[in-house]
Amino acid sequence: MYPEPDALDTETELFAEGVDLKRSNPDAKTILIVDDEPSILNLLAGGLEFYGYNTLVASTGAYAEAIVLEKDVDCVLLDIVMPDRSGVEILEQLKRKHPDLPVIMITGCGRFEFAVDCFKLGAFDLLAKPVLLETLLPVIEKSLSLPLPEDSHIGARVVPEIEGFRFIRVLGEGSMGIVYLVEKDDGHGHIQLFALKSFKQLKEVDHSTRATLKERFTNEAKAAGSIQHPNVIKVYDSALDKDGVPYILMEFFDGMNLKAYLKKNKLNFEQKMHILKQIAFALSIIHEKDICHRDLKLSNILINDALLVKIMDFGIARIKDSTLTPTAHVMGTPAYMSPEAFSSAKVDHRSDIFALGSITYEILTGKRAFRGPDVTSLAYNVRFKDPVWPRKLGVDIPKPIEKGLKKMLSKKPEKRIQNVNEVYELFSEYSQPH
Repeated sequence: MYPEPDALDTETELFAEGVDLKRSNPDAKTILIVDDEPSILNLLAGGLEFYGYNTLVASTGAYAEAIVLEKDVDCVLLDIVMPDRSGVEILEQLKRKHPDLPVIMITGCGRFEFAVDCFKLGAFDLLAKPVLLETLLPVIEKSLSLPLPEDSHIGARVVPEIEGFRFIRVLGEGSMGIVYLVEKDDGHGHIQLFALKSFKQLKEVDHSTRATLKERFTNEAKAAGSIQHPNVIKVYDSALDKDGVPYILMEFFDGMNLKAYLKKNKLNFEQKMHILKQIAFALSIIHEKDICHRDLKLSNILINDALLVKIMDFGIARIKDSTLTPTAHVMGTPAYMSPEAFSSAKVDHRSDIFALGSITYEILTGKRAFRGPDVTSLAYNVRFKDPVWPRKLGVDIPKPIEKGLKKMLSKKPEKRIQNVNEVYELFSEYSQPH
């Protein structure tokens, strides 16, 4: 298999693994080109060097990650189809470790097919093959001219103009929106805090893609805004700012995502059941509204020190009366997707129950239910293989919990637990917050 990036610590090792280091001008910007076709690597590298850029090239995702760790890279050109794993997965890894690094995706598979996934993960742009230098150069220049974020402070950012709100700091940022902490005087001397999510203009993408992403943003407001539940982030309003950019005004919840929380805190079985019970409770109301979340995962769930849980991020939720055009392209996060979700985005509430099963497994065992070296292997395991069940791993859980977990993770939707209320009742029997 490919070496881990941290195993590569010298230029000699990088050369030995087939990675070409071409830096020459220390004052020039450096572009990393990631593609498994030598002809494309040579063509792009030669063209960019002619226009004054330094270039590095890599033929696999593993090598690309190693270079980014070891070298000063200013921008990445990344092919979607790669031999070791998909370019989308490589993008996710790069943006997780280097969120400010601009990544321009290149695809020969059609522009829109991967657009939503790429932009949601933070891609700067998506270009179709064959890539012409006259098209590529302006995109690279734009990516390199963007100011770096100033941590969590507003700094010199251009923030939305919304009457009555004062912007304090950035809470988080994705490819489609920026979440700010804002405050507002209620008129009686009391200051109220809110989270405000503002849509990014995304001027670098074409009109069709931008319109689709914008509609998904407003879809989130519609889905979350229809739900009033203590375990779902409350949406107070959605409107347009002074420049006509949509925003969503939400409750501010002082906590962290569940994935980060579990890494920092040890919980007993009863506390884990308390967390899972709340997730199931929230899903019961979501499903009553005929909404399918479709992207339920640890990082889309917030938790505080009192173990109060809130579900968020309805960006790809399916709403019964939505005018959003259905797509055959799969949606979700592969490790938590149901088997049927790998074939079509047209899934129902039972797909959320499968995702809750994956979350339950991970919370109880500390391991993901389904893993794989790439998306293809992961999808195969989700669709055709069962995980090693917790009791076989030596995790001491009651037999009814494991039995329920097996039903939640059934490959066929009709064999799954059909109503999340049944999951809620099961978890409630073992739940204790302290």
